[in-house]
Amino acid sequence: METLEEYFLEGDVDKSKRFTATNMLENLRNKVEERELDEEEIPKLQTIQGWISRYSAQHRQKWQKCLWYVRRGPSS
Repeated sequence: METLEEYFLEGDVDKSKRFTATNMLENLRNKVEERELDEEEIPKLQTIQGWISRYSAQHRQKWQKCLWYVRRGPSS
């Protein structure tokens, strides 16, 4: 879900704005109240927790690969 990714990346940029799965769920529920999302689009807390774990691992791997290319330099 794109919104979860936005929450994750916001916390990655500013550590003081890190979201827990519970925070993400609360914010998603607020979006339902504001009619930005439908109730059916809201995942369960356990689903969000699993998403955070998977996305975090993928995000870390992507950054490690980027750092590897940066450290190699343009001539390698």
